[in-house]
Amino acid sequence: MSNEETPKTEAAAPQAETPKIKQLFDIRERVKIGLTECNHTVKDAIVKSFIDEEVARRTKATAKVIEQIEALETEARKIKPTYPGYALNGQPIGEAVYTQEQAKAFKENNEKQQKLHNALEKALVDRDFSKILELGGGK
Repeated sequence: MSNEETPKTEAAAPQAETPKIKQLFDIRERVKIGLTECNHTVKDAIVKSFIDEEVARRTKATAKVIEQIEALETEARKIKPTYPGYALNGQPIGEAVYTQEQAKAFKENNEKQQKLHNALEKALVDRDFSKILELGGGK
């Protein structure tokens, strides 16, 4: 009888291993299916990567344009008119006037600001970032 018990014990061992082997095959099958289906995941990751790069480029260019506007505003505030003369108490006499150079600098400053504001509006309202990228160094 001991001979008969041994084959039963040996037969029982492979049956005990069967669920583990089945799990291993199940895992391998899932990996195989996952790899065949990952094509969409890879494509989505590539698309997301390109989108993220473009968003970063547009963001950087937009920030640079905003900095340029702020710098021009600061520069414009520095252009001050001159008075023709001063009274003894230090009060200016007459109306303040700009010199021809100051008027030209002020006009050029305003034109640059307007150009940047137009590009910013076109980007944020119309979603056309071509001018922002051109002016902000994004190209």
